[in-house]
Amino acid sequence: MSEIVGYKLIDNNDGSIVGQWGGIYGQCPGVPDYIDCPNGDRVFCPQLDFVYGGEVKLVRWYMDPPPPVIPSFITLAQARRQLRVLNQFSQVDTAANSDPTSAASDAWNYGNGVTRNEILAVFIQVTLSWSDAQMDTFMIEAATIKL
Repeated sequence: MSEIVGYKLIDNNDGSIVGQWGGIYGQCPGVPDYIDCPNGDRVFCPQLDFVYGGEVKLVRWYMDPPPPVIPSFITLAQARRQLRVLNQFSQVDTAANSDPTSAASDAWNYGNGVTRNEILAVFIQVTLSWSDAQMDTFMIEAATIKL
């Protein structure tokens, strides 16, 4: 969902941006105290969507939220808890313990965490037949778990 992040001064003839204020998602400054028009006029307390001097108008600037940051590491406790939430824990646990001499079994039973694109992450992803997007979502959601 788009959010107002600031204001743009737009050329009313060609739509080009003459000036802008703000532009950081989650932070919206107040309407500027004044605007300087290309013809040299300075307008104090400008109104939104009003054309000044037939040249420019001040409009809201909208921006979509940034994509979520995919953590590169989650703790093993976070991973196990998230797998339980998804009712997938036993499937991964059984697969990891089916060969107790494997590196995946060691990482699952004795490791500190799950690092994206390393053995345990790949093992979980393959075991559950997840796409990269599903694995990314798993990492994002697991990282939010506070233990």
